[in-house]
Amino acid sequence: MHERLKYHIQNLLESNDCTLAERLLAEFPTADSLINAKKEDFQRIKGIILYRAQRLYTAFQIAKELHRPMEPVFIRSPKDIYDFLGADLRYLQQEHIICVFLNTKNWGINT
Repeated sequence: MHERLKYHIQNLLESNDCTLAERLLAEFPTADSLINAKKEDFQRIKGIILYRAQRLYTAFQIAKELHRPMEPVFIRSPKDIYDFLGADLRYLQQEHIICVFLNTKNWGINT
């Protein structure tokens, strides 16, 4: 798993230098830390310039977005709320208050 991730990061960074991916994974060892990292955090790693930092940041934001449901959500239970918001809330490092608005038929309302 770690080797595959390193390979994909090397491709994303457009680099043949495998130590660059290793330095990135040493600095951000968990998925949470990679997802929560800002462009500036990536740039602090030797060899990651602004262009590469933007590519990394964008890739991890896309990964985060792919876990969001695309269709309207019908809420029947707390598990439905978790399924709907879990991907967004999983990587937060601080408590947040989230409001989910429903219509009279328990369908989520986009606001």
